[in-house]
Amino acid sequence: LLNTNISYHVWMPIDINLKVSDDKLSPVEGWKQGDSCFDSPDSYQTSRFTVEGTFSDGTTNFSANILSLVNTKVVSSDTNVATINTALNLIQVYGTGQSNISLPRQDKGVWDYREISVLSTAPLSHIRLDPVVASLRLVVKSNPDSRLTPNTVSMEILSGIFYLLEQTEVTISIILSDGHRLLIEDPNEIALESSNTSVVTVDGNHVIAHAVGVTNLN
Repeated sequence: LLNTNISYHVWMPIDINLKVSDDKLSPVEGWKQGDSCFDSPDSYQTSRFTVEGTFSDGTTNFSANILSLVNTKVVSSDTNVATINTALNLIQVYGTGQSNISLPRQDKGVWDYREISVLSTAPLSHIRLDPVVASLRLVVKSNPDSRLTPNTVSMEILSGIFYLLEQTEVTISIILSDGHRLLIEDPNEIALESSNTSVVTVDGNHVIAHAVGVTNLN
């Protein structure tokens, strides 16, 4: 009979902090959400959430972003007002009112919560639209007039054989009149067309480089 001792280093959570990017959500002028964009009412702002935890072994503490470990545990107290999109880590609106966004504990309490208010106010207007491209080698430039009518951005493919057939994602960042930023990442909510498909083709929110040149993404 052989015996041995095994030591485990155990870190216990001592504080969990749930953060949201915006706790007051309003409708957005001219923006329709999802596949039924022509039939749905004015879509609302979304709010991004993240979770940070502080852990201790009794002597030393450390903090870390733990969103990827707990995002599927975040819940809304009233899904008729707001729901949780765990794929995009977003709080999405379904009706006006208030809802508590929380991270429950196993003992039926909550680690932390934030109250979200969905307002029936006049729709917010667009101040500025900025394209965000994942790759630094595919260069996107905003047209000067797109600050007022943000419908077109120009994409330039630089020379170099390793750029060709490279793919990257495009997301849209919109500055709204309340000062908050609306980041659109869902491919179902981004409709792009390339004015020059010999340079760039589009598949959802992915753009694919084929040749050196310039194209407009509409």
